[in-house]
Amino acid sequence: MIEQLTNLAAWALAWPGSPLLFAWALAVGLAILDVRSWPLAAGGALLCIAPLETGPAGVRFLAVALAALAAAWGGARWIAGRWPEPRRRAGVVVLVGLVLLGWSWLAGGIAADLTSGSPGPLWRALRGVAWAAAWPGTGLVAATGLASLTVLVDARSEQPGRRYALGGAAIVLAVAGLLLSGEGRVRILEGAAVGALLSGLLVAGLLARRERAAAPVVAVLCLALVGWTGLVRDRWGAGEYVHPAGVAISDEFAGMEVVGRGILLTSSIAPAPDGRLFFGEFTTGRIGVFTPEGDGWVESTFAELEIPRPPGARRSYESGLWGVAVHPEEPWVYAMAAASFDVATDDIRGTARVVRFRDEGGVGGAMEVVLDGIPAGPIHNGGALLFGPDGKLWATVGDGGREDPPPGGPHALPGTLLRLEPDGRVPDDNPVPGSPVVAWGFRNIYGFDFTPGGAIWATENGPWCCDRVLRVEQEMDHGWPRYGADLSDAEAMRSDPSAVAPAFDSGTSRISPTGLVWLPEGAYDQPAGTLLFATWHTAAIHRMRVDEAGDVLAHDIVFDMLPTRTPAGSLYPFAGGFSGLSLGPDGLVYFSSLDAVGRIASLPPPVP
Repeated sequence: MIEQLTNLAAWALAWPGSPLLFAWALAVGLAILDVRSWPLAAGGALLCIAPLETGPAGVRFLAVALAALAAAWGGARWIAGRWPEPRRRAGVVVLVGLVLLGWSWLAGGIAADLTSGSPGPLWRALRGVAWAAAWPGTGLVAATGLASLTVLVDARSEQPGRRYALGGAAIVLAVAGLLLSGEGRVRILEGAAVGALLSGLLVAGLLARRERAAAPVVAVLCLALVGWTGLVRDRWGAGEYVHPAGVAISDEFAGMEVVGRGILLTSSIAPAPDGRLFFGEFTTGRIGVFTPEGDGWVESTFAELEIPRPPGARRSYESGLWGVAVHPEEPWVYAMAAASFDVATDDIRGTARVVRFRDEGGVGGAMEVVLDGIPAGPIHNGGALLFGPDGKLWATVGDGGREDPPPGGPHALPGTLLRLEPDGRVPDDNPVPGSPVVAWGFRNIYGFDFTPGGAIWATENGPWCCDRVLRVEQEMDHGWPRYGADLSDAEAMRSDPSAVAPAFDSGTSRISPTGLVWLPEGAYDQPAGTLLFATWHTAAIHRMRVDEAGDVLAHDIVFDMLPTRTPAGSLYPFAGGFSGLSLGPDGLVYFSSLDAVGRIASLPPPVP
């Protein structure tokens, strides 16, 4: 828990919106308290806008959060004038606050109805309003701001009964805290916004007690906030969970069919040649299977892979079951799992392994270890498995989240793509004799696939920026850690013959690409050279068409759940994002999401 809170705090401090919201909350708080220094705070807050990125990745969430804060300010003042009696005022604040928090809980699905239509300014304004209404942070910021600002209003008032304002605010903040702690409902971005808001109001309350000292203190704070924003603008916290700039959203979405849901964090999907669907549950280690029966599917447990959690050892975020693969000809089901800890040192570094289970009538037999001792870390453990057209087992290994990852090479496993015999031996025809490594220089490949000609395409997760789609070249370095942490790296790699440049780079959009599938020619009536890849953070399915040289000819989003990210408010019968894509024997693409397994029934017509 302490480690998780530390990471969340670090993210909040690295997000440029934190200082801006803090400064604005400070200005609003001082204005509520009638402290003369509030214009200085407001001026400093305005200065904080200058260092921010000007695109939607930099200001979209901030604009909505600031509008919600302004509405909370006006609401607090109006409620104070309309209900001067403290108990009634506290009751109204609790009622309005809980309604706003309920809105946050159910938010989502509104903006999805506005994915197409006239591109005129009125339509864009309506889409913007709908987007703001569908963001859970809107209600959270409005509710917490209203409750906290009402306390400041009562602090200025001469009437007794301030305990009622404190009690009402405590109720609203407690419910907001429950929302923020609910996995899948609200992201860390909302937590950072609310934390910055409350911090600014708290400082405003403290400064109001020493009005003479308020002005110089606020001046120093505002200068520090401007510097803070400028320092973090090019760091990993500057990226946002938004679609990449320049990628169009299709007017028509893909048809999606759910096979089954209620799965505990699906990590991968692997269709079998006989039509069954194997999947992995990340946290439990369960390998499940859906078997077609009549017009439906029957779920059962195939095998369970133990994810060791001995007492005293710290379990990391990415310790669990990752990839699942099915042998195309023999009755074996493969899995890759990471146990990211060391019992001796109680450190969050350990090993990953590839194992297999013989399919004995739909139930896994005794486990066999295929490859052990793969370096693992708290994050970035790779774990994608796939049988290639050559009959070999291919696997990805991440860099383990190391702060100083090795430069990579054929004899170092971190940040690589491996090629193995089905029993774990190194193939005799591997590029480097005795080494399973066929390509290196990756941060964390999450999904990959083969073209009919044998070329390899993969998704690569960047740090605060630069999520990528790659055409993998064997015996080549793909850049990390030399490249991949700066927006200019993609261009620099194109002029560096020692590194393979990406086919696509997301820039500051933190989409977190996952599964990738190369479509056979004619599948879904799509032209040759079409691939699909999924994203986790933005919960979307992307479609790309590339030529033989690997250049991107067209790129659009054919399914978008970003506006409906929260499970309770989703228009779709499953929750995003997507953890995997895989091509089934029936020619359809199957997906795994946060809590479900399904398939893509149709795709919109290709982009000209």
